[in-house]
Amino acid sequence: MGAGRVGTALAVALGKTELAFTHVAARALPERLDAGVYLLCVRDPQLAAVAKVILARHEGPSPIVLHTAGGVPSSVLRDAGVEAAAVLHPLVAFAGGPPALAGALFAIEGDARARTAAEGLVVRLGGRPVLLDAVQLVRYHAAAVLASNNVLALVDEARAILVGLGIEPALAARGLGSLLGGVAANVADPGLPQALTGPIARGDVEAVRRHLAALADAPVARALYLATASRLVEIARAKGAADETALSAVAQLLRN
Repeated sequence: MGAGRVGTALAVALGKTELAFTHVAARALPERLDAGVYLLCVRDPQLAAVAKVILARHEGPSPIVLHTAGGVPSSVLRDAGVEAAAVLHPLVAFAGGPPALAGALFAIEGDARARTAAEGLVVRLGGRPVLLDAVQLVRYHAAAVLASNNVLALVDEARAILVGLGIEPALAARGLGSLLGGVAANVADPGLPQALTGPIARGDVEAVRRHLAALADAPVARALYLATASRLVEIARAKGAADETALSAVAQLLRN
């Protein structure tokens, strides 16, 4: 249930399986419902209301109700009267076209009966289920936001710098998108810490010094650079490609 990006993408993916299902918009629910499992792909504030409509219109044994909101524990459905409820959250980006779900992580949290149904759907989609409790789910979702939405703050600041150099905004965005795509591919394979490249990975303290000087009149960009660079030193140490003396010099520069 849900005709937005997530619901539509999951419907497309499920359509490639042998599962019998119906895809409907949450605003156009049938008057009579009789499914064994309902998957809610709606906005967080709508979850409880849609669940109550389902229970009011459902005919037959008590159904399993799942939702895809990674930051909201399954208790929101049980509080609405659902007996068997779980979260099924795919760790993928839905901003563009339908994402590839094969091999993707799916966070699952809920009671045993609903978790079993959620795991079955993940297997059909070719994903990898990760079982969490309610507290872990919120930390998982924060990690997902940190690695996706929050990255855009860095990208937008980098885009502003490029635009300030006279580069056309759309061209700057495309260039950064291409760069970011390469970084994402490296995170997947060969993975961290080997994915780290650039001056800190090499222990190039003078390059870092020049960056900080160049950003002296851009306090937001400089603060973001400093906030992330210290962690990069630790990743570079784990990678082991740079001299420790050089990395210590970079760390000292950042502290100062």
